[in-house]
Amino acid sequence: MTQFSLRPLKNFTQIFSEKTPQLSLLRAVNKTATEIAVAYLIVKLCKRINVVRNMSADQISECAKTIVTDYWQLTYDDIALALDMGYKNQLSDDRLAIFDRMDECIILRWLLAYDVIRTQKLREKQDEVNVYQVVASDPVYQSLKQVADKLSIKEVIEPIKFERKQDLGQLFLSEWDKLQLKDIGGIKVKMYKDHEFFDVNDYLSARLMEVCDELKQDQHKKM
Repeated sequence: MTQFSLRPLKNFTQIFSEKTPQLSLLRAVNKTATEIAVAYLIVKLCKRINVVRNMSADQISECAKTIVTDYWQLTYDDIALALDMGYKNQLSDDRLAIFDRMDECIILRWLLAYDVIRTQKLREKQDEVNVYQVVASDPVYQSLKQVADKLSIKEVIEPIKFERKQDLGQLFLSEWDKLQLKDIGGIKVKMYKDHEFFDVNDYLSARLMEVCDELKQDQHKKM
């Protein structure tokens, strides 16, 4: 519970990049703790607002259970951001504004609106760069150069030498097959440097960014 309560509020970019577990995974590990963590966010929200009819403890508990069940695809950080955006009336619909009451219906409407916005932003992010296609189809130098351009790296040091001039994507896919499996509540995930990866595309993205960061550091050292 403490690790959740101390987490700072994150924006969409941070949520997408950090790949925190979905509520479904947290629920599989410890359903009660997950519901308590979500309830804590609702309690914080209720303390921030001044309305005639606020939520009771029972209403907060039931609302948290509904969120964990119906919005399992979101993360704890998603819920925190959605409630903050709803409180600040940033969900682009005046009908979602707080007036004289706070209840489960309002919060669930906020989450519905938030999920629509989140999905749109995620699609926009994926449109900017399809990491899987980049690393799976281009040769080593071209893969690094394309991503380096997006990171505003002025120059990629040439030549980039590997023991074998194999496709960078194939190299990472080969690594993926060899990663250690970890069981979390019946769900199999792969581990890389103490990070959990549920999907090969997430791993490819992380590895490519890691290589680019190393190139950027090497470039700064030589300047």
